[in-house]
Amino acid sequence: SIFITCGKSADLNNIQIDNYDGTIFTTSGINITSTATVVQLPVETFDTHNYLAASDIVIAKAGWGTISEALLSKRNLVLIEREGVLEDTKNIEELKRRGVAVSIKESDLALIDMHAIKVLIEENIVRKNLNAYQNAMGDVIRAL
Repeated sequence: SIFITCGKSADLNNIQIDNYDGTIFTTSGINITSTATVVQLPVETFDTHNYLAASDIVIAKAGWGTISEALLSKRNLVLIEREGVLEDTKNIEELKRRGVAVSIKESDLALIDMHAIKVLIEENIVRKNLNAYQNAMGDVIRAL
């Protein structure tokens, strides 16, 4: 399955997905056009991280909350490049350098070809690097 979360930005709300026949989970406010099964999560859904963890691919803005959830769940992460958002740009550059994420331009959301996304993931995400991420909450608590 695919998990898509983009927030409430008007530019990100209409997405067409081709070449995919699984289930697409999306947060509220995003209009997905696809022949796949689309499940729009109600706005009051508090456990979206569980849908993310259950998905094979996560497509999202480059915020640290979603990045952390995807890395700890060892999910294939496709980040959305938003022009002029410096934090996103730096996060994306670093995660791509580490081989744990790929990115697409915001304009690419108009039509996402999942076959092309899967090829991008296969060629750029290094599974060994992604598998190295661990939940260090216990270490942090012990250090405090």
